[in-house]
Amino acid sequence: MSSRRLEHHEWFHGRVTREEAEELLEPMRTINGCWLLRDSTTKTGDYALSLCYKGQKYHYQISRHSDGRLSIEDGQRFESPVDLIGHHKLHQDGLLCKLMSPCRRRTGVEVRGYKDVSYADMQEALRGVVRTVWGLKGEQVDVALWKNRPMLERLAGGVLHVRQPWFHGKITREEAERRLRSTSMPNGLFLVREREGDSFALGLCFQRIVYHYLLDRNADSQLSIQDGRKFDNLIQVVDHYSRKPDGLLCCLMDPCPVTGFGPSLITSNSPVEDVEPPQPESVRNQRQPPRSFVPVLPPIRPSRSPADMRHLEEQGGFKSIYEELRIPQQFKLRKEQLALGKELGGGQFGSVLLGTYSMPGERDIKVAIKQLKANDVPNARAEILKEADAMTRLDHPHIVRLIGVCHSTPIMMVLELCPFGPLNKYLKTHKNMAILKVLTLMQQVANGMVYLDRMRFVHRDLAARNVLIVSEEPIFAKISDFGLSRALGVDSNYYKADTAGKWPLKWYAPECIYYSKFGNKSDVWSYGVTLWEAISFGEKPYRGMKAPDILKMLEKGERLHCPKACPKCVYDVMLCCWEFTKENRPDFVMLENMMKDCVSEVGSGNFELGPFEGAYYVGRLK
Repeated sequence: MSSRRLEHHEWFHGRVTREEAEELLEPMRTINGCWLLRDSTTKTGDYALSLCYKGQKYHYQISRHSDGRLSIEDGQRFESPVDLIGHHKLHQDGLLCKLMSPCRRRTGVEVRGYKDVSYADMQEALRGVVRTVWGLKGEQVDVALWKNRPMLERLAGGVLHVRQPWFHGKITREEAERRLRSTSMPNGLFLVREREGDSFALGLCFQRIVYHYLLDRNADSQLSIQDGRKFDNLIQVVDHYSRKPDGLLCCLMDPCPVTGFGPSLITSNSPVEDVEPPQPESVRNQRQPPRSFVPVLPPIRPSRSPADMRHLEEQGGFKSIYEELRIPQQFKLRKEQLALGKELGGGQFGSVLLGTYSMPGERDIKVAIKQLKANDVPNARAEILKEADAMTRLDHPHIVRLIGVCHSTPIMMVLELCPFGPLNKYLKTHKNMAILKVLTLMQQVANGMVYLDRMRFVHRDLAARNVLIVSEEPIFAKISDFGLSRALGVDSNYYKADTAGKWPLKWYAPECIYYSKFGNKSDVWSYGVTLWEAISFGEKPYRGMKAPDILKMLEKGERLHCPKACPKCVYDVMLCCWEFTKENRPDFVMLENMMKDCVSEVGSGNFELGPFEGAYYVGRLK
């Protein structure tokens, strides 16, 4: 076993507080040099050394420097805490005495981790990220972990919360209260829900009243309640407030488990009106009547805007059979209504089949049926239903239409059939297509993304493989796969962390990679990569490059090269999408107008080619 792994050392206790460390040392406080090592509970990636000397207990902060190494104050720096401990066993070097007698964990006691996330699970998640992103093996994994632990823990923690029993996803305030009130409401019962704008809310029961605390992000993407301590992720939030109230009415005790509640029909743009609860002093013995419960209604498909209809006319008035028949969305379909045909494609998530849907009282129509291996992926069924529910409110000419879901085994999603397949494969077999047609397709994609943005919907997986061709004359495209590929995994294009599923790393913006933070501006970055794929006629971005090389390249300000025969105006659009700082990127309304200008310029025949050099762009886009 590797001596660099702290969990292999009995003197390492994990996330115990200063007070808990002193309790552990109390029986041996008269032994000079009795000590233990623990994780810092105030700063990710730091440690604390607790030491007994002459009957007193002392605590030394072990801080992490910009080079990833560790030291006590301005002392000698070490690559890992194990190396630091080894040094101070031999040398006093600024301590009151050498480290003599370790305070070992009791037999059967594991290293303390976060609430509901064990130390072993967190470490394995971090090692999984290191192995995948940096391609390291063996002891190199642990070395990289020591140097980059704060960043890695922020990344892993930003994903692991979705698997916790207290995380209920995107539900309204009223639904959160309903769930908490369905219990006996003991003090400290809690749940966490997702809100709009990449923020969260903590629901807490105290004296049979439900209080809601906003968890907003600051400029550094840290979470906090109003005027409260800052945290890197929800795992840290719940862990901290389960130890001490620190501004809450009471500590977080028992989670209101998400199991037992059906998939929510609440749409992501449901109105949420949250206010901060009163401070503890002002609510002692105060009773409030329960809030009136607002029943949750099925989502209603919005009518198309005049702008959408004008765009449809501009594209030649194309209407698919689904537009002409105005097929009602049944959402729940019966298995006997479906006939399965040949396989159109597949991957780790399952397979896509050609099928026939027998509409009640109507003719049969051809459809695409995603037969998903829900039982092979934890929480997959809930994720599928959540995404399907969100899709029911999307109605746009450039968005693939969801017809319904069949709750069979395996679960099946029934979708509009796009007979000409994904854009990347289509372009590989149509390399003689005029650039103007390719740009028209990408203008359509931009128009679809304007609609998604207006519906406050973040795609998270925009790529040429998820743009489907419905018609060739006129050429017509639709956006598909709204998060399902992200949730379940599709192919080798996806970054895989052991505990965090698969991620399309090559299409992700920096804030997605480092902080798991998604929004419309991260979709803009993905649009730029999709545009590059289209102009390259289906080529793979960053071909031959591994994840760590891509990350280094982006940090240096380098970007994908200009494709051959690409108009300069189009490459300029790509570079705008790839601004390192998300605030500097255009929104999709601006992007659609930029693409319209490109279509007009290329259509006139008076345009300049971009700077194709066969190498990556080396501008400074940070």
